[in-house]
Amino acid sequence: MSTTVLKKKLDTIFSIYIRLKYADEDLNVQCFTCDKIYPYKKMQNAHFWSRTHLSTRWDEENCYPGCYGCNVAKNGNYIVYTLRLQKHLGDEAFAALEHRKNQTFKTTKDWYLDKIDEYTNKVANL
Repeated sequence: MSTTVLKKKLDTIFSIYIRLKYADEDLNVQCFTCDKIYPYKKMQNAHFWSRTHLSTRWDEENCYPGCYGCNVAKNGNYIVYTLRLQKHLGDEAFAALEHRKNQTFKTTKDWYLDKIDEYTNKVANL
């Protein structure tokens, strides 16, 4: 299996995990930026730092549930997202996340396979 296919598989299971992690008992999730509530399947995995930064692409402090309106229509609704994330993480953790985004990050097939297994297990245990 190619790394491209593995990256897509990891993106899929990680997105499911992020949305379910914040879901209530009815599997509804609140948008991190606008507070609207939707079923987890209608929500997205909203990245603060873009997915182009592999070092934070699968970082749980970088990813929260986001509705289509905020994540796509409002291009991430970044002013609100930034303010909420800074408050949620605190200044030190927010600065550390920004630092991590700039780190060189290398992946291998084995790394992808391990992460896919890790998040598949996390989803199963939610």
